[in-house]
Amino acid sequence: MLALHCAFSEGLFLWGERSFARSGLKGIRGRPRADSGKPAIHLWDAGADSIAQALSDLGFKYDRPVQAEKAEITLPTYAGKCPVPSSPLLGEIPPAYSAGKAPLGMKGWLVSQLPVGAGDLFGLAAIFSRAGAPTPEGRLLAPGVMMALDLCFAAECWRFARSLLERGRFLPYISVSSGSEAYEPVWRPLLAGGDAERFARLARLMPPAMRFRCGEMIPEGRDPTLSGILSAMIDGFVRWSWNKERRVAQEDVGACHSRLARVIAMGNGAT
Repeated sequence: MLALHCAFSEGLFLWGERSFARSGLKGIRGRPRADSGKPAIHLWDAGADSIAQALSDLGFKYDRPVQAEKAEITLPTYAGKCPVPSSPLLGEIPPAYSAGKAPLGMKGWLVSQLPVGAGDLFGLAAIFSRAGAPTPEGRLLAPGVMMALDLCFAAECWRFARSLLERGRFLPYISVSSGSEAYEPVWRPLLAGGDAERFARLARLMPPAMRFRCGEMIPEGRDPTLSGILSAMIDGFVRWSWNKERRVAQEDVGACHSRLARVIAMGNGAT
């Protein structure tokens, strides 16, 4: 089983959990001990290559080299040592780390990330739209591949962002980097009327794990992460589409120059 997740940290990325066997969970067997406080690699991290391969099998081609990069995410964890599986289908954790037998808290874990750009969203959305009926753990994409709840939420965010884009509900904005005087022009969603109400509903539905940033829980309905996700989608798509049009225009100019050169060459040969 592969559970696909989505997280946001200055940009969207996918990560995953793979099936595991209890006997293979080294380092957490026996009695729970105190947390060292240092982020460790997620015990059943799927790996970016496995995610890219699963998407390829579903009909989506990740057209960039897969980098071995890690990202830190905050997840529910038993005794600071065993992350809570997003689905019981992934495997069984040792009894000492089950609910009621070990303290439950939030802890940072390192996961392999697969960055998602604006140009990827259309292809991914087409795959996600074919997912099965919702369940408490997510939606089944294919036998052995599941969309976790946070990825389902990100897909809904993209549907909202696409609706705003189609209706021109976005505006230019100047972003100021915290702790510096760096200014950057960006595109932000324009939320008013029914769109503001839809935003508020999405904020209330955001999975709890996505509302953790820097170890602190952000209250429901006031989550800047949702603003960040929508802004990243809209700004990324506007920039991607503009760059695509510019490349097409450059290719057209290059084709014109080639045709002109051939005409000139033919004329020189005729004289």
